[in-house]
Amino acid sequence: MPPLQAGDGVAVTGIVGNSHAVAIVVVGGRTEIVGTGDELGDLRVVRVDSTRRMVTFLRAGRRFDVRMGGE
Repeated sequence: MPPLQAGDGVAVTGIVGNSHAVAIVVVGGRTEIVGTGDELGDLRVVRVDSTRRMVTFLRAGRRFDVRMGGE
């Protein structure tokens, strides 16, 4: 899965927890706390992976990963 490009407006700024982790993400300038299954507009959170420090999203049928600290 290719990472989301910087212009797409999603950044992961933190991940808290292990088996039931939540992520702190910035989407379109707004900070949100999300977990697996949450939806933010046209984005759906597929997985919060605290080990790999990554969040997997689904948008328009396409999965992509965003690493913590990056866009």
